Amino acid sequence: FILNGYQVNGYIIIKAGTGCSAASGPGNGNESRTVYPCQEFLINSHEMLHMLNGAHVQQGFIRDRYMSINNDNIQPSLLFSYDAYLDDGNFYNTYFDPASTLMYGSKVSD
Repeated sequence: FILNGYQVNGYIIIKAGTGCSAASGPGNGNESRTVYPCQEFLINSHEMLHMLNGAHVQQGFIRDRYMSINNDNIQPSLLFSYDAYLDDGNFYNTYFDPASTLMYGSKVSD
């Protein structure tokens, strides 16, 4: 990772694990970040984008213009993945891409 123009010692470890997950963002840059891969390319791409600080499209501040969320259809453990970010200038997603690998589809599970 390059943080503020300075090289740091952070790196990404890809290893087998249970489920498909990744920590969001590069951390403080001086630590390793781990992604637990799946057997599907798009899911692995999704998790790697989280490592690069990518956020879910359905959390974008403009999402309500394009979709509606029915919280009754979401598993309680996944509700946080549908919280919308505020338009504070820090969120990268200023457009809505329903085909993005960071967009949840209609079938999502833990």
